[in-house]
Amino acid sequence: MLTEEEYQKQGEEETRRALEELRKYCNSPECSPWKAVSRLQSPKRFADFIEGSPHLMPNEVSVHAQEYGFGGPFFEDELFDTDDEEDYMDLKPTMMKPE
Repeated sequence: MLTEEEYQKQGEEETRRALEELRKYCNSPECSPWKAVSRLQSPKRFADFIEGSPHLMPNEVSVHAQEYGFGGPFFEDELFDTDDEEDYMDLKPTMMKPE
């Protein structure tokens, strides 16, 4: 089992690795950049990413940290969610009928 710190580090490493693979693919002859760009809402942002810019804007990082970081609503809901326990307590064993 991973600690929270190990989990965070592994997630960052895997994300970094996957983004680098995506950059390499987009710069390869296998990729059709015009086809990809024609489907994007922000072609300039995509081009900047391919050239090495971060995949997230600073404001997106901030919003994510507020929502999912320590003390954020998602974290609090997950930490203090008792719905599953209540649902579990409501379950009653059922007897199977022999055939």
